[in-house]
Amino acid sequence: MDYINKTVKQKSTKAKQRKTRAIAKLIVSTAFVSLSSYAAYVLIASPSAKEQTAEHANPHQNVAKTQSSVTASVPKVEVAPAPKEQFDYPKILAIEKITGEESNYDIPAATPHQLRCGAFKNKDDANKLAAKLNKITKVRVTPQGSWHVVTSPFLQNKRTAENLKNKIRKTVNVYDCVLRKQ
Repeated sequence: MDYINKTVKQKSTKAKQRKTRAIAKLIVSTAFVSLSSYAAYVLIASPSAKEQTAEHANPHQNVAKTQSSVTASVPKVEVAPAPKEQFDYPKILAIEKITGEESNYDIPAATPHQLRCGAFKNKDDANKLAAKLNKITKVRVTPQGSWHVVTSPFLQNKRTAENLKNKIRKTVNVYDCVLRKQ
């Protein structure tokens, strides 16, 4: 493209002709290779002319010959009968009493969780958010350094904390609450 005169230079016709000739040569050579491969396959896979005429003359005789040659060439092998499946588990249950063993695994007590719904430099902003959230649950504003943090009371487990978080999202449209372990 000529950027000064804003015109597009046309490709030469000789280049176009070379390109189309190359494509035509590629197509012709591909067709030739595929046809010659198919012809070689047909010649190799087909039986000779003598065998074809012999089959058409007496087809029943050829079938008898092939059956006898197949049975003569395959040796007889004795196969053992399949074993009968036995299930001993019902018998064992009837005889023995199965008892569970006591485990030494201790289930930890539920750790309390808390929602942290905001941290503000200005105490008035923290109180406005706390007023919104107090419609659902009791929250408190605690100062931490120069910040005023809005937190929920400690909840029993993670499930109740997640339920409260979803309830806050739906009713008050506060999406910034973060779940924290103690």
